[in-house]
Amino acid sequence: MSVKVSIIVPVFNAEKYLDHCLESLSSQTLDEIEILVIDDGSTDQSVARISQYSQRDSRIKLICKTNSGVSDTRNVGLAEAKGQYIGFVDADDWVDPKTYEMMYQQAIALNVDIVRCGLTLNREDGSLIEEITLPYGQDIPYINDEVWSKFIRMLIGTSFTEVNLRYDKSLAGYSCVHLYDRKFLTAYHIKFDTQLKVYEDLLFNLTAYSHAKAVGIVNEACYHYRQTFLSACNRYKPDLEHTQDLMVQHIMRFIKENQLDEEYTRALNYRIFFDTLWALSNIFSRYNLESWKAKSKRVKILFSKEYVRNSFFSLKSTGLSFSKRLLHLMIKSRLYSLLSILYFAKGKMGVRSVCKNG
Repeated sequence: MSVKVSIIVPVFNAEKYLDHCLESLSSQTLDEIEILVIDDGSTDQSVARISQYSQRDSRIKLICKTNSGVSDTRNVGLAEAKGQYIGFVDADDWVDPKTYEMMYQQAIALNVDIVRCGLTLNREDGSLIEEITLPYGQDIPYINDEVWSKFIRMLIGTSFTEVNLRYDKSLAGYSCVHLYDRKFLTAYHIKFDTQLKVYEDLLFNLTAYSHAKAVGIVNEACYHYRQTFLSACNRYKPDLEHTQDLMVQHIMRFIKENQLDEEYTRALNYRIFFDTLWALSNIFSRYNLESWKAKSKRVKILFSKEYVRNSFFSLKSTGLSFSKRLLHLMIKSRLYSLLSILYFAKGKMGVRSVCKNG
């Protein structure tokens, strides 16, 4: 059988959700698929569950490896994939039955390097939060300058007004809402950065879109993103600020190397604004056991960074909600102690941060 789509599923201690995920993949209306389920050193019953499914469906292939993180695990899948196109699914998520048939047919019909679909946000129990579709039509391919203006600029950052329109979600850099031409990825040596535990999708897609000659859309929210406590955006990350430094440096180089105009620098400043708020939530997470003194020191270091200061002082608060306008004003006024108290209280209440990984 000629494989039309390879679906790569990285797994780490996901036994609670694997049945739902693998059932949705086995039930795809596109028959010519391979499902590469790569276990990243799980210590629960994930491998046993995958083995059971692989015995029932020969298209499911189990690959076991020592723990090295999601980026390296996906790269293993890229090396093993045989399909004409490649998709990714996280082990706690699931897809609608026609997802890969629709995306594959669109890729062939429009002759594009990348196809992306809409996204459904679901709670941990699977109940619906919201469906997020794309703000563009799906009848034509997007080529050349349109790839940069409609996709790459949005990947770098979305304005406050665009966030209110949910463009930060519909046009985020999640690899799982994409289908990629495998030969295209191979030709440009596009892989996931194994140094990053966050933002790996964003940087992967910046590289992919910058080389893409054409992009297509399936404007249905057919990928289901399950928001769990273990989701990347909800876990405490002791090295988040350092990872954000690496991400910003990468995008600054990207803007300079591609000689992009001020619109892209402004987009990066929007991203820095929201990601700095995420860093604050992370520092004052209830799961961060550091002392108040250590947390306050991290806040001071965060706002001593030139790129953070430039972002907050260059952006106007027009379009922000009242609460975020207040935070914007507090930061510009350097009221860091008061800001720390607010985020400390937020962390005590267990308010989850909004993931800006895309």
